[in-house]
Amino acid sequence: MEHRLLVVTIASRPSVKLIANSTTRIEVDDQIFEEVGAGDTNGFYDFLRQPNGNIVGVRFAPFVELSQICDLAIPGPGLRINGVSPTASLELFWGDATEYDHASSADQFFDENYIFKSSSGMFAVTFGFAHLSENEIGILLSAVSEK
Repeated sequence: MEHRLLVVTIASRPSVKLIANSTTRIEVDDQIFEEVGAGDTNGFYDFLRQPNGNIVGVRFAPFVELSQICDLAIPGPGLRINGVSPTASLELFWGDATEYDHASSADQFFDENYIFKSSSGMFAVTFGFAHLSENEIGILLSAVSEK
């Protein structure tokens, strides 16, 4: 079983990395993020898959009480906002590919989903991936290691 989490910054060009699943402080791109204390279930998420199975991003729909994550997000080449507050969702992509197969991208996972915030107000969110098949974990790890 995989004991790491994927962390993605909420940015127009998201950064991604793998972290230990029991940390309260992380560093991404020379910026320190502290866990906000909201627990590990803060919304639903789906890994975004191309028809060939490559995972190109993640969609995150935070619970209403955390809608500020979407409200403060700035769209860009790697970030799309869908819907309106307080029920908006974010699509976060870690490469140039932003098209995906909707039918195979509907996981609705909701755990290991910690919220981090930097002193500058930027958010980062973790996504557990132990639910994925071994093949999908390999694809995800390969994509993240290229970043």
